[in-house]
Amino acid sequence: MERGRKLKKIIGSNFTSPFMAGILMTASLVNPAETHTVDLADQPTTISEAANLRLIQSNYLSLHFVETVKAAEKTQKDPELLKLETYLSSLRVDEDRLKLIVAKNDIFSDFKYFSEAERIDDFNRYYPIYKAVEEKFNVPWLLLWIMHAAETTVSRDKNSEQGDSYGAMQVNRGNRGLENPAAGREFLSLLPNQRYIDDCEEIFRGGFYIRKIADNIKRSQLNITDEEAVLNVVRYDYSAVQHGKARVNQYLRMKTLFD
Repeated sequence: MERGRKLKKIIGSNFTSPFMAGILMTASLVNPAETHTVDLADQPTTISEAANLRLIQSNYLSLHFVETVKAAEKTQKDPELLKLETYLSSLRVDEDRLKLIVAKNDIFSDFKYFSEAERIDDFNRYYPIYKAVEEKFNVPWLLLWIMHAAETTVSRDKNSEQGDSYGAMQVNRGNRGLENPAAGREFLSLLPNQRYIDDCEEIFRGGFYIRKIADNIKRSQLNITDEEAVLNVVRYDYSAVQHGKARVNQYLRMKTLFD
């Protein structure tokens, strides 16, 4: 069935309960959903360690969001919201280190252009989802980010639907296959800064599709590693071969930065 894509309306939509609306409005004061860049006007001309540390101060949700959640627990517990807070807390140990790498390095050099501010913004918005997909389907989070950038400019491209492809990761409609690819991690749909309301589901769907084909490859090629099976899906099965190879090459160039 054809589905038109709609920009996510966080505050005042049917998607948002009154309780969530208050929390998300608080969060949006620090990290508005429609702000695509970080204001670097007060940053030094050259990136210094101090400037980078400043850039990584804000987490996916603002401190106000977390404080609001904790305060609200006394009067109204939302299990999905608490799952989200717990999950985000588990990522924060590594988050600042990764964001510093993103700030210092052009992750998409010679592949696509994103400014430092855009890279940091995209990392803030989608890293928790990429990482959750990696944990569920064993598809590297960085590879998912590169593919998301290639397919829809990290969901900035509103007119990205082409033929039978759809969504943030442009999964072919005939290969969608799974009713709820984010099963068990639905709480991630509550992240308030996704550019489209179905971005979380679609990124999981892309990971599921890659995993399904990779498992088929491993059954037919017993000596292949899991990573190489995943990379072969991206090279030859997900999109045109020239695009797939470019994505894999970019991933291989960049992945050692994050080891």
